[in-house]
Amino acid sequence: TGPATVMVQHLRDFLAFSDSLGFPGSQMARDAEREAINRPAAPDMADYTPRFVVPQGWSPVPLSPISRSAGVHARFRLGEGDEAATVSVSKLPLRAEQAADLDRYRLENINRWRSAYLGVAPFDALDKVEIKPVEMPGVEETDAEVVDMAADADDPKAQRLVSAYIILGDQVWFLLLRGTGADVAQHKDTFLTQFVQPFRLKRNDEAGG
Repeated sequence: TGPATVMVQHLRDFLAFSDSLGFPGSQMARDAEREAINRPAAPDMADYTPRFVVPQGWSPVPLSPISRSAGVHARFRLGEGDEAATVSVSKLPLRAEQAADLDRYRLENINRWRSAYLGVAPFDALDKVEIKPVEMPGVEETDAEVVDMAADADDPKAQRLVSAYIILGDQVWFLLLRGTGADVAQHKDTFLTQFVQPFRLKRNDEAGG
């Protein structure tokens, strides 16, 4: 135990050490902790509560305290085994300087995913990636923006991700599908039509239902 910043540094060192020795274990768990320590800590943002239906075949994955403190709200495994595709739901604050330059903020997130999940070089401009809108009737006054990227589009075993993110007020919600190219291709339609589009953010000050 110890201060959060010290614990995060120890976790980072331990993950690097265990990987270097090639110990067997849960790649998914290591990826989850890397996801947590590679993002800034999220303050308490209680304005909205997410509402969603979990598609058939998705299994909830318990979250560690570090993941929760980093803003991860839920995670699901889409199949059997540690190498199965995953979906995560998380939120981060949108700071004033980020809101003032949303294109730069988008590019920073895209490059964070490219580095942490795909292991490929960053883009130097936003026009290098296609960003598509996805209508979300249950989220007020905004749509999701979706990015689909792969480490190697020609290799079905290479890592690929589809990220839907929702900029709403002073917070950003991320819905992220990750896995091999083959797995993501199999689950992308379900992810977008059964999870992203019906996804709702309910204001906590709304009365009833």
